[in-house]
Amino acid sequence: MDILSRAVTADEAVTIVGSGMQVFVHGAAATPTPLLDAKFVADMMDLDEVSVNDYGDMAVAFTSQQERSRYDGSDTSGHYHYTNVWQKRDGRWQAVASHGTRYDTGDFHEAE
Repeated sequence: MDILSRAVTADEAVTIVGSGMQVFVHGAAATPTPLLDAKFVADMMDLDEVSVNDYGDMAVAFTSQQERSRYDGSDTSGHYHYTNVWQKRDGRWQAVASHGTRYDTGDFHEAE
């Protein structure tokens, strides 16, 4: 995980994808994970929707993205929705939980 990701992600944060696979855990619970082991390659990620609900020191963000990606050589391209929970700590926002779901068949088609 790069320095920027660590700076905006809480130590106890967990991300889960639609298959139920845990993507990453930080801090004391840190374990090797599929997206961090260089088997995941994203050639394109295009955000097409972003909305944020602000609740003072907490916020919930929804994003939708089309991506062209591979994991361990298999095509994982598709359209994904993510929900991220953010908390303001010591004056800066940190992601404390995330969930992502692929909601299509994965077939990627270039826009014409």
